[in-house]
Amino acid sequence: MKLLSVIARIILGGSFAVFGLNGLLPQPFVNPPPMNETATEFLGALISTGYMFQLLKITEVVGGLMVLSGVLLPLGLVILAPVMLNIILFHLFLEQTLPGTALPALMLVSHLFLLWAYRNNLRSLFESHPYLTP
Repeated sequence: MKLLSVIARIILGGSFAVFGLNGLLPQPFVNPPPMNETATEFLGALISTGYMFQLLKITEVVGGLMVLSGVLLPLGLVILAPVMLNIILFHLFLEQTLPGTALPALMLVSHLFLLWAYRNNLRSLFESHPYLTP
């Protein structure tokens, strides 16, 4: 179980850290595959906002490093959850190519496995405590 957790952390955290840095650097070190027109327009819209694409990539790097290093790993999983959902939906609805969904599918399986493996650490997020006040 521990070995599977380490492998899942490397897959998920490494992917987010690498692709996040790839999107932040002026000269990418991994060239993205060609995308269809709809997917290109969506990414173009994110980039044209002037902040959203950079915010997304910084979130990927920070969350990926948290998962990869194991420091604040449950928080990293929570931070990456909406990003992971958007990646899956992007590939299902906009990209729609089977080869392009292999890595996101592997990342999703890794993410879900880690959420399950660390479920005890995340349990308090789903508990209701109406008597607590700030």
